Amino acid sequence: MPVYGSIVEKTYAALAALTPFHAWNTFQDLLRQQYLPEDDLRQIQWRRFRNILEHAWAHVPFYRRCFDRAGLKPADIRSREDIARLPLTDRTELAAAFPDACRANTIPRRQLRLVETSGTSGAGPFRLWIDWDALNEKYALLLRNYSYAGWHFGRRMTALWNQAHEDYRPWWRRSVLKTVVYHLFHRKRWLPPLGPVGPLDEAGAQIYRRRLMRLTPFLLEGDARALYEVGLRCRPGNLRPPPVQVISSAASATSADLRRDLEALWGAPVLNNYGPHEAEGLACECLARQGMHLSLDAYLVEWIVDGRPAGAGEMAELVITDLGNRAMPLIRYRTGDLARAGMRRCTCGRTLPVIHDVAGRQADALWTGRGWFTETDFQDLLRPLGMAYRCQLVREATDAYRVRFIDPAGVDGDVARRLQEALGQQLGPAARLVMEPVAMIRPEPSGKFRPLQCPGGEGA
Repeated sequence: MPVYGSIVEKTYAALAALTPFHAWNTFQDLLRQQYLPEDDLRQIQWRRFRNILEHAWAHVPFYRRCFDRAGLKPADIRSREDIARLPLTDRTELAAAFPDACRANTIPRRQLRLVETSGTSGAGPFRLWIDWDALNEKYALLLRNYSYAGWHFGRRMTALWNQAHEDYRPWWRRSVLKTVVYHLFHRKRWLPPLGPVGPLDEAGAQIYRRRLMRLTPFLLEGDARALYEVGLRCRPGNLRPPPVQVISSAASATSADLRRDLEALWGAPVLNNYGPHEAEGLACECLARQGMHLSLDAYLVEWIVDGRPAGAGEMAELVITDLGNRAMPLIRYRTGDLARAGMRRCTCGRTLPVIHDVAGRQADALWTGRGWFTETDFQDLLRPLGMAYRCQLVREATDAYRVRFIDPAGVDGDVARRLQEALGQQLGPAARLVMEPVAMIRPEPSGKFRPLQCPGGEGA
């Protein structure tokens, strides 16, 4: 490890010993726990689940009401099978209870930090109280996720997000401490944010390429769409890809096929990373690339279909319980994200199980009668047409869709025809498609690109 990294680690260790900033000690515990026998990990998980359950029932008015309506007390949850008896919660219910009814009455507000999500689904930002201990743990989880990629303090890091990401907000609207820590301790730098969905011109591509050549990051993290767009334009002809050793893809669903495209463009392994803003550090891939390691010691995850536990391999909604945040617990919280149910072991030696990659948001998935048609399915359909991240499908009514596709040179009849045929085969003979060539596609107010939009709910 370089001298710089060693200095950072010693500084963190001193802070953990002398101040409430104990993230370094938590990080060391997490590194040890990733190799514990799985039975030991599950015992840690169950103990923490019981603690958060009892705390929420005793000190959070929102959960006390939820438990009372269900006729339950924490003592009634004696086994993992009993968890299904607890009511599911979602951001709408918690937002209605905000700011005080969903907050633990034992923690003064001055000791809390307010976190706000991006509001990707169109429902607006979701606000969350988080206590100092939970902040320390989530930062430590982030460090463990980075370690899966071989990153450590002293190695450079670069980020590439959309224009609305919190890292690009004015300094008075973001955490100054977080920005300073990333800049100094992580040696992290930010590339210019990517704006509307559309072709990146040559001048823009050169800006990205020059900065990457100068920064030479070990780890490049970013939105999958931004990584694809910039990677596509940064190496015209036979130019070598910019010097990046590992890529962490987050914020957008990344299918296996698109991951292979990204790896070919960048000449580096791509690791999937999943963690909603309200549950950071939830799951991340290691260099073995066999699925995302679930932070079993910090979260309890369920896969739910129509209120029941999903079968292995079934596409289902992810439901989580955050085992660390006592300020505003998230218990059986519906993330709105779809993934295939099941966990398995990775050959890397870590005992934290791996889960399937997340396929996208349920609100942006279509039910076709043959199963879910998700964001990753859509991007895989577009790849052979050269249209990945160049198209948006909007359901306007039952069996009626508007297809916006980027065609800056004018209507390309062949592209439109092949696109219409491919979507027709997927959506069925009753589907009515209106093709709309556009120069660019505007992202959501959150800054994220939603390839599939289903106003009014899922379905086809």
